[in-house]
Amino acid sequence: MQLRLPAQKPKLLEGPALCDFRTSKAYLWGLVRDRLAALQASHGDPLLVLDAACHALITRSMFPKGCRYHGLDVARERLQQAMARRLPNDRLYLADLTRPLPLHQAFDAVVSLNTFSHLPALDQPQATSNLVQACRIGGDLLINTNIDGHLMPLVATLLKAFAVVEPIYFASFRSKAEEEAGLVNAGNVLEKIGPNEASLPNDACLHRQVLLHARHRQGNPDPQQPPTAEQPADILQLNQVPKISRCDYADDQALLDDSHLWSSRPLVTMTAALANAPSGRKLRHQLEERGLSCCVLDADLEVDHFTQLVVLGLETEWSPDTGDERLAINRLRRKDGLSITFALVAARDGLRCKPSLVANDL
Repeated sequence: MQLRLPAQKPKLLEGPALCDFRTSKAYLWGLVRDRLAALQASHGDPLLVLDAACHALITRSMFPKGCRYHGLDVARERLQQAMARRLPNDRLYLADLTRPLPLHQAFDAVVSLNTFSHLPALDQPQATSNLVQACRIGGDLLINTNIDGHLMPLVATLLKAFAVVEPIYFASFRSKAEEEAGLVNAGNVLEKIGPNEASLPNDACLHRQVLLHARHRQGNPDPQQPPTAEQPADILQLNQVPKISRCDYADDQALLDDSHLWSSRPLVTMTAALANAPSGRKLRHQLEERGLSCCVLDADLEVDHFTQLVVLGLETEWSPDTGDERLAINRLRRKDGLSITFALVAARDGLRCKPSLVANDL
């Protein structure tokens, strides 16, 4: 067990930027690309890799050419989108990372990026255990997370399971300032990675997130082959995944007129941005006049007395990409017997609306 903390952050090897609007993500994804390339070069045979959660394969190019890629995600919709981007030999899994998984020592390298910041604290230990167990003895795990009170137990778990854990801090104060000001774009992101990320000391006080590279899993070897679907192009479901449905409407009046949606007397919850807007307050009043319970969506929402939940406000105008809505919804996914519906409108307050990123987490 060793915590290896280099004083300086690694510089990226040459290659195109994998993100063209954030130096923080461009650095993270480039760093993981470099680490995986080094693992592949030292391994000989094609690496067996797990990408959890893989989203819609937005970071597929981060993985070495010729590797045996396996992508896992909880959202059916995202995996369907991934089918158009997958390479012929890629395999896709539908699974909830916070429930037990049949992936015992199946992969040489396990990667999970932009995942833990969206998981409720109570679910993080199971997710960590799943990622560790999926890694073969001698294999590596790369995972990033926020720098907060949940970091210490995660690092403690990794130190028990791996010979070395290397923290690399990223998402610096410089990246934050320039990203929020809209100063990072495809034309300058490569030149800004150095001053915004790679040139800074590897110190937590300058950053918001950390990549943990856990090397050489310890234990008794008992490698298994990754499970496969009957047809290579099929998405294989590995455990119970809560089903989320989505209903689309022209506007709020069409939403209110859908008697089928309200017939089960669901709990109605709104994003904070919608709940605080005049249209949201009007919509809530109309729903409460019908005897429906309404509240604001947050991570502490209690739904014990309901079997149906309708979520409003998941359009981009009322669902900023801060992660708060995703965290709340991921907690609600864990409620057995709860059916969740995302209800979206194409227009509200005279604005044309489009679904937010969270609205595709189906």
